[in-house]
Amino acid sequence: QAEDGIRDVERSRGLGDVYKRQLFLFELLVYPLSKDKHQTKDYVEMKNKKTEHVLKSVEEFSNHKYGVDVFKLESPVNASEISNNDINAFNEMGKLAGRPWVMLSAGAGKEEFKNVLELAFKAGCSGFLAGRAIWLDAFLNYPNWDIIKQQLLGPSNDYLKEIGKIADNNALAWNEHKCYGKSGSSFPFNNYEFRTQYREIN
Repeated sequence: QAEDGIRDVERSRGLGDVYKRQLFLFELLVYPLSKDKHQTKDYVEMKNKKTEHVLKSVEEFSNHKYGVDVFKLESPVNASEISNNDINAFNEMGKLAGRPWVMLSAGAGKEEFKNVLELAFKAGCSGFLAGRAIWLDAFLNYPNWDIIKQQLLGPSNDYLKEIGKIADNNALAWNEHKCYGKSGSSFPFNNYEFRTQYREIN
C-alpha cells in the first residue's frame, strides 16, 4: 500500500524467506485508508487512486529482498477511465516490476478489463489471473443457481475464452522476460538464490 511513501512495508519483509522452496507470486493492490475519500474494506479497485501510488508499491516490492518471482498487479489507472494515453504508466509499471507480471481485474467490468489487458500486453505483461471480471455478472443472479450456472457456462465461459485468446496472441511468455537475458529462462538454479540475480532493465 502506498501513499506519500510505502506503508506497512516492515510487515512484508521476510516474505521471500517463507517461500524459499516454491514460486512466490505476489499480489499487490493499493487500498484506501480511513482518511481517504473512497475508503472501503471491500476487495475492489480504489476509486480515484493515484498512478504514483501503484508504481511506488511495485518499485518497493521489486527489491530482491522480498523474493517475488511473479507479480499479480492492478491497473496503474482506474479501469473505468483508461485510454490509450495511459500506455506510459503500464510501460513504467512493467519496467519497475523487473520480472514477469500478470494482471488482476480488481472487480473491473468485462469491457474495462479487456481495455486494461490490451495496454498491459503492449507493455510486456504475461497474462492474467482474474475472477470477478469473469464470473461476477453470473453471481448477480444469486440465489437463483439455475441462472448462475447458465451464465457461467454461457457468457462467463465465452468471455474467458475471448480474453484467453487475446492473451495467447499478445502476452509475453514469462520465460522470455528480459530479466532472464537473451536466451530466456532455462532455470539452471538448484535453490532460491536465483531471486537475488534479477538483472536491471534499462
